[in-house]
This record gives sequence, structure tokens and C-alpha cells, in this order.
Amino acid sequence: MDLAGSLPVAGFSVTIPHKQKIIRYLDVVDPLARRIGAVNTVWRKAGKWRGANTDAAGVTVPLSRHLRPAKSTVLVVGNGGAARGAACALLDAGARVTLTGRNPDRVRALAKACGAEPLTREQAAKQHFDAIVHCTPLGMFPHPDGCFFDADIPADIVFDMVYNPLETTLLRRAKEQGKTVIPGIEMFLEQAVRQFEIWTGELAPRSAMEKAALEALSRT
Repeated sequence: MDLAGSLPVAGFSVTIPHKQKIIRYLDVVDPLARRIGAVNTVWRKAGKWRGANTDAAGVTVPLSRHLRPAKSTVLVVGNGGAARGAACALLDAGARVTLTGRNPDRVRALAKACGAEPLTREQAAKQHFDAIVHCTPLGMFPHPDGCFFDADIPADIVFDMVYNPLETTLLRRAKEQGKTVIPGIEMFLEQAVRQFEIWTGELAPRSAMEKAALEALSRT
């Protein structure tokens, strides 16, 4: 941050493992980002460093194209920072959020912190939700065969935050079961669009950004 203050930099993106620690160096933090406990977007305005979390919009905006988050039931899979961000964003949008994951103790702790309902994997598999948001690395390159669900996926809409590969095992199985799927590239693109607009004050060139992202992923 000392270096950034001496450079002609208007803003920058923050990724793991720095999304939490960056908050202590900022003058102004967006309320949702503070609740999530993570900032991925920093910019300077009126001499002050400001922070926001555009990952939240990366979850709610793609989902909103398929359902109304308010009053919808959403199962968030995971217990890390991505799951916390998704849960907080969805709760703020009025959704009824349930959490599950491989570590029941961490799931319960996160659910208590966010105000969501915790379920074990077995309990979640016996229920049905309007949507699932998958927030773990399972299925990510170079181990694309991983999948949290062994059989039926208990939701009408399946949103996988993993974007490499573009079609994960989870999404492929969801398609086979007749579900509506949302690939992780939509989340990746949406959070970047919001960053661009914060930094420049202009509409993002969405189509050019999507083309660039797809080309980059096709080379991995």
C-alpha cells in the first residue's frame, strides 16, 4: 500500500490470500464487503483508498437472470471465503440460504456468522432447493473429475463457481438431470465488469471481456 500511494494508480484487484488483510489499509469499506470480511476491488477517490467486493454481484446477478433471489431457497456448498461471500450476498438479496460442506463444524460456524441454516451433506441431499451455488474447488483443473454430489442434485438451478474447465463434472451431471446450469465464467465475468465500472466510471465492454476470458481459458 505504501508503494501504491506513490504510483499513478487509480485502483487494483486483490486476490487470495490478501482479500481479508487488505481491509486494515483502507479508509472506506463497502458495508457488504465488511460483512463478508473480504475486499477484491480497491480504488482511490478524493485522496482515500476505498474497498468493495464485486464477487457478491458475481453471484447474485447471474442467478437473478433465472430466479428472483428474494424468497428463493439457495443451498451454498462450501465453508471458505467464497461460500461466505455468496451466502452474505444472497442473504442481503432476501434469499433463504442453507449451507453445507465436507466439514460440518466449519459449516456450522459459517452459518452462525452469516445467519444461514447449516445442513450435513446427507441432510442437504434429502431436501430440494430453487438453486445451488457450488463454492468449493472440487472439479477444478487439474482435477476435473471431482463433484460434491454423488447422485441426484437437489435443485432446479445449479451454479458452479469453478470456471476452469468451463463445463465441470457438476454442470455436466446437472444437464443430464435436466437442470438449468450457470457456468462459473458468468461469475468471473460479472465481478470483472463491476470492477471495470468502479475504476473507470464507464460501461464495461462486456463482449470483449468475455471473448478475452474464453480465449485465455481455452489455452489452459
